[in-house]
Amino acid sequence: MSLKLFLTLFCGICWTITYVECIRIGFKYKIHTMPFWALVLNITWEAFNTYQGALLAGWTHISTLFDAVWLLLDCVILYIYLVYTKKETVSSLRFYIKILSLLFIGFTFQYGFALQFGLITGAVYSSSFMGIIMSILFIKMFYNRKGGYGQSLSIAINKCLGTGAASLLVGLVGVNSLGGSHPVVLYVGVVIFLIDLHYIFLLFKEKYISKVIS
Repeated sequence: MSLKLFLTLFCGICWTITYVECIRIGFKYKIHTMPFWALVLNITWEAFNTYQGALLAGWTHISTLFDAVWLLLDCVILYIYLVYTKKETVSSLRFYIKILSLLFIGFTFQYGFALQFGLITGAVYSSSFMGIIMSILFIKMFYNRKGGYGQSLSIAINKCLGTGAASLLVGLVGVNSLGGSHPVVLYVGVVIFLIDLHYIFLLFKEKYISKVIS
Protein backbone atom coordinates (compact mmCIF):
# COMPACT_ATOMS: atom_id res chain seq x y z
CA MET A 1 0.00 0.00 0.00
CA SER A 2 1.38 3.40 -0.96
CA LEU A 3 1.65 6.25 1.53
CA LYS A 4 -0.88 8.28 -0.46
CA LEU A 5 -3.46 5.51 -0.33
CA PHE A 6 -2.80 4.92 3.36
CA LEU A 7 -3.31 8.60 4.25
CA THR A 8 -6.45 8.75 2.08
CA LEU A 9 -7.95 5.69 3.77
CA PHE A 10 -6.86 6.82 7.23
CA CYS A 11 -8.46 10.25 6.72
CA GLY A 12 -11.65 8.71 5.34
CA ILE A 13 -12.00 6.18 8.15
CA CYS A 14 -11.29 8.70 10.92
CA TRP A 15 -13.83 11.20 9.60
CA THR A 16 -16.39 8.43 9.08
CA ILE A 17 -15.96 7.43 12.73
CA THR A 18 -16.37 11.09 13.71
CA TYR A 19 -19.71 11.35 11.90
CA VAL A 20 -20.98 7.99 13.17
CA GLU A 21 -20.12 9.00 16.73
CA CYS A 22 -21.91 12.32 16.27
CA ILE A 23 -25.00 10.40 15.17
CA ARG A 24 -24.78 7.86 18.00
CA ILE A 25 -24.46 10.51 20.70
CA GLY A 26 -27.06 12.73 19.06
CA PHE A 27 -29.76 10.05 19.15
CA LYS A 28 -28.70 8.82 22.59
CA TYR A 29 -28.88 12.21 24.32
CA LYS A 30 -31.34 13.90 21.93
CA ILE A 31 -28.98 16.78 21.24
CA HIS A 32 -27.09 18.09 18.21
CA THR A 33 -23.45 17.11 18.43
CA MET A 34 -21.87 19.28 15.75
CA PRO A 35 -21.87 23.08 15.77
CA PHE A 36 -24.40 24.13 13.14
CA TRP A 37 -22.05 26.33 11.11
CA ALA A 38 -19.60 23.43 11.01
CA LEU A 39 -22.42 21.18 9.80
CA VAL A 40 -23.44 23.71 7.14
CA LEU A 41 -19.89 23.97 5.79
CA ASN A 42 -19.47 20.19 5.90
CA ILE A 43 -22.69 19.21 4.21
CA THR A 44 -22.38 21.82 1.45
CA TRP A 45 -18.73 20.88 0.82
CA GLU A 46 -19.63 17.22 0.57
CA ALA A 47 -22.68 17.77 -1.63
CA PHE A 48 -20.74 20.05 -3.99
CA ASN A 49 -17.67 17.83 -4.20
CA THR A 50 -19.51 14.51 -4.37
CA TYR A 51 -21.25 15.78 -7.50
CA GLN A 52 -18.09 17.30 -8.98
CA GLY A 53 -15.99 14.28 -8.01
CA ALA A 54 -18.42 11.93 -9.73
CA LEU A 55 -18.19 14.00 -12.91
CA LEU A 56 -14.40 14.27 -12.88
CA ALA A 57 -13.27 10.94 -11.44
CA GLY A 58 -16.36 8.75 -11.39
CA TRP A 59 -18.45 7.28 -8.58
CA THR A 60 -15.97 4.47 -7.94
CA HIS A 61 -13.06 6.79 -7.08
CA ILE A 62 -12.13 6.45 -3.41
CA SER A 63 -12.45 10.19 -2.71
CA THR A 64 -15.89 10.35 -4.32
CA LEU A 65 -17.03 7.32 -2.33
CA PHE A 66 -15.91 8.84 0.98
CA ASP A 67 -17.52 12.18 0.07
CA ALA A 68 -20.81 10.42 -0.71
CA VAL A 69 -20.75 8.44 2.55
CA TRP A 70 -19.97 11.60 4.53
CA LEU A 71 -22.80 13.44 2.79
CA LEU A 72 -25.29 10.76 3.82
CA LEU A 73 -24.01 10.76 7.40
CA ASP A 74 -24.15 14.56 7.56
CA CYS A 75 -27.77 14.43 6.37
CA VAL A 76 -28.52 12.28 9.43
CA ILE A 77 -26.70 14.78 11.65
CA LEU A 78 -28.76 17.57 10.06
CA TYR A 79 -31.92 15.55 10.79
CA ILE A 80 -30.86 15.29 14.44
CA TYR A 81 -30.32 19.04 14.54
CA LEU A 82 -33.75 19.73 13.02
CA VAL A 83 -35.57 17.34 15.36
CA TYR A 84 -33.91 18.31 18.62
CA THR A 85 -33.41 22.03 18.01
CA LYS A 86 -36.76 22.98 16.49
CA LYS A 87 -38.48 22.92 19.90
CA GLU A 88 -36.08 25.60 21.11
CA THR A 89 -37.22 28.14 18.50
CA VAL A 90 -40.12 30.56 18.68
CA SER A 91 -41.22 30.27 15.08
CA SER A 92 -40.89 27.16 12.92
CA LEU A 93 -41.07 29.26 9.75
CA ARG A 94 -38.21 31.48 10.89
CA PHE A 95 -36.27 28.39 11.90
CA TYR A 96 -36.48 26.77 8.45
CA ILE A 97 -35.82 30.04 6.64
CA LYS A 98 -32.66 30.36 8.73
CA ILE A 99 -31.61 26.81 7.87
CA LEU A 100 -32.16 27.28 4.13
CA SER A 101 -30.41 30.66 4.16
CA LEU A 102 -27.33 29.26 5.87
CA LEU A 103 -27.19 26.28 3.51
CA PHE A 104 -27.37 28.71 0.56
CA ILE A 105 -24.49 30.70 2.07
CA GLY A 106 -22.55 27.44 2.47
CA PHE A 107 -23.02 26.49 -1.18
CA THR A 108 -22.02 30.01 -2.24
CA PHE A 109 -18.86 29.65 -0.13
CA GLN A 110 -17.94 26.39 -1.87
CA TYR A 111 -18.73 27.74 -5.33
CA GLY A 112 -16.60 30.81 -4.67
CA PHE A 113 -13.53 28.72 -3.87
CA ALA A 114 -14.13 26.53 -6.94
CA LEU A 115 -14.50 29.61 -9.13
CA GLN A 116 -11.33 31.21 -7.78
CA PHE A 117 -9.00 28.20 -7.57
CA GLY A 118 -10.61 25.51 -9.73
CA LEU A 119 -12.69 22.54 -8.65
CA ILE A 120 -10.00 20.33 -7.11
CA THR A 121 -7.69 22.98 -5.65
CA GLY A 122 -10.70 25.00 -4.51
CA ALA A 123 -12.06 21.99 -2.62
CA VAL A 124 -8.73 21.54 -0.84
CA TYR A 125 -8.35 25.19 0.10
CA SER A 126 -11.95 25.54 1.26
CA SER A 127 -11.65 22.41 3.43
CA SER A 128 -8.50 23.81 5.04
CA PHE A 129 -10.23 27.10 5.80
CA MET A 130 -13.27 25.20 7.07
CA GLY A 131 -11.04 23.11 9.32
CA ILE A 132 -9.95 26.13 11.35
CA ILE A 133 -13.53 27.37 11.68
CA MET A 134 -14.81 23.93 12.71
CA SER A 135 -12.12 23.41 15.34
CA ILE A 136 -12.83 26.79 16.90
CA LEU A 137 -16.59 26.13 16.84
CA PHE A 138 -16.19 22.82 18.70
CA ILE A 139 -14.26 24.61 21.45
CA LYS A 140 -16.93 27.34 21.51
CA MET A 141 -19.62 24.66 21.88
CA PHE A 142 -17.72 23.19 24.84
CA TYR A 143 -17.70 26.54 26.63
CA ASN A 144 -21.29 27.40 25.66
CA ARG A 145 -22.49 24.12 27.18
CA LYS A 146 -20.15 24.56 30.13
CA GLY A 147 -18.65 21.16 29.46
CA GLY A 148 -18.54 18.23 27.09
CA TYR A 149 -22.23 17.31 27.10
CA GLY A 150 -23.12 15.90 23.66
CA GLN A 151 -19.43 15.59 22.79
CA SER A 152 -16.83 12.85 23.16
CA LEU A 153 -13.12 12.18 22.99
CA SER A 154 -13.79 9.82 20.09
CA ILE A 155 -15.21 12.69 18.02
CA ALA A 156 -12.35 15.02 18.98
CA ILE A 157 -9.52 12.52 18.42
CA ASN A 158 -10.79 11.12 15.11
CA LYS A 159 -11.51 14.62 13.79
CA CYS A 160 -7.95 15.62 14.71
CA LEU A 161 -6.35 12.54 13.15
CA GLY A 162 -8.48 12.67 10.00
CA THR A 163 -7.66 16.31 9.34
CA GLY A 164 -4.01 15.70 10.14
CA ALA A 165 -3.80 12.86 7.61
CA ALA A 166 -5.40 15.03 4.91
CA SER A 167 -3.00 17.89 5.68
CA LEU A 168 0.02 15.58 5.38
CA LEU A 169 -1.29 14.07 2.15
CA VAL A 170 -1.94 17.36 0.37
CA GLY A 171 0.59 19.61 2.09
CA LEU A 172 3.63 17.34 2.27
CA VAL A 173 3.30 14.12 0.25
CA GLY A 174 1.44 15.71 -2.67
CA VAL A 175 -1.38 14.61 -4.93
CA ASN A 176 -0.99 14.24 -8.70
CA SER A 177 -4.34 15.87 -9.51
CA LEU A 178 -3.23 18.92 -7.52
CA GLY A 179 0.10 19.19 -9.29
CA GLY A 180 2.14 18.12 -6.25
CA SER A 181 2.22 19.31 -2.67
CA HIS A 182 0.71 22.53 -1.33
CA PRO A 183 2.74 23.62 1.74
CA VAL A 184 0.11 26.18 2.78
CA VAL A 185 -2.27 23.30 3.48
CA LEU A 186 0.33 21.75 5.77
CA TYR A 187 0.82 25.04 7.63
CA VAL A 188 -2.92 25.44 8.10
CA GLY A 189 -3.08 21.80 9.15
CA VAL A 190 -0.56 22.45 11.93
CA VAL A 191 -2.74 25.29 13.24
CA ILE A 192 -5.83 23.06 13.13
CA PHE A 193 -3.90 20.28 14.88
CA LEU A 194 -2.93 22.60 17.75
CA ILE A 195 -6.50 23.84 18.15
CA ASP A 196 -7.78 20.26 18.09
CA LEU A 197 -5.25 19.26 20.75
CA HIS A 198 -6.65 22.00 22.98
CA TYR A 199 -10.19 20.67 22.41
CA ILE A 200 -9.05 17.12 23.21
CA PHE A 201 -7.38 18.39 26.39
CA LEU A 202 -10.60 20.15 27.47
CA LEU A 203 -12.61 16.93 27.10
CA PHE A 204 -9.89 14.79 28.67
CA LYS A 205 -9.53 17.17 31.60
CA GLU A 206 -13.28 17.17 32.25
CA LYS A 207 -13.65 13.40 31.96
CA TYR A 208 -10.55 12.21 33.80
CA ILE A 209 -8.43 14.89 35.51
CA SER A 210 -11.31 16.77 37.15
CA LYS A 211 -12.74 13.54 38.56
CA VAL A 212 -9.38 12.56 40.03
CA ILE A 213 -8.93 15.97 41.63
CA SER A 214 -12.45 15.99 43.05
